[in-house]
Amino acid sequence: MAKPDFESLHKSKQDDDEQSWLLTYSDMMTLLMCFFVILLSMSTLNMAKVELMTQHFARKDKMTLKQLEEKIQEFIEVEKIRDEVNVKLTKKGVEVSFKDKLLFNIGKADLKPAAKPVLSKISGLLGMGDIARRKISVEGHTDSLPIKSEIFPSNWELSSARAANVVKFLIAHDLDSRRFESIGYADTKPVIPESNGNRGLSENRRVIVVISPESFMEDIIRKQLTIDEYKREKLRQQQQQM
Repeated sequence: MAKPDFESLHKSKQDDDEQSWLLTYSDMMTLLMCFFVILLSMSTLNMAKVELMTQHFARKDKMTLKQLEEKIQEFIEVEKIRDEVNVKLTKKGVEVSFKDKLLFNIGKADLKPAAKPVLSKISGLLGMGDIARRKISVEGHTDSLPIKSEIFPSNWELSSARAANVVKFLIAHDLDSRRFESIGYADTKPVIPESNGNRGLSENRRVIVVISPESFMEDIIRKQLTIDEYKREKLRQQQQQM
């Protein structure tokens, strides 16, 4: 009986072991290639977004906040709604404030019929020119008197529902829903501080439409771009304007 050639068997097994890493290596190279293809495709999309951001920053028709306030004040005068709204310039933007008695019945969040013509005029304002590109926040505020009902367990729910219903009305008048956010503050931001002996002040029951200095498109693009891309693009635009 012939003896097995242990030396040749050992060499054959050793050759197989030495060449097996090639399979792992080829798999790794395939994965790396796929990874870089994905990165390349993503960078192409981001360049398109950067271009969109560039076009936004290059616009020449942007109004300053002061110019925006003057334009809104003029609109309020022309539309003869000075008695229904107040306009104020703040660090957040231009605030258009409505007293709650114009918009809602006490403890309710459904818009009163008398409120709709005024809000329709405001929707027209929000769709005009440069204003049509700006972010809009709608804030609901209440006094400090507690409310507790099946629909509104507290002033938080009431203020939030009022703000949301104003947003729904404005969006229904062909305004881009991406521009809007609604916020309920309950009684946490009073115009006049309330105490135990001085509560339920009508001045604190209000809805405010805040017209932001920011474009809603800028906000959308910013979320899509990486932070570094956004900073580089903004710096480049600032350098061009110097």
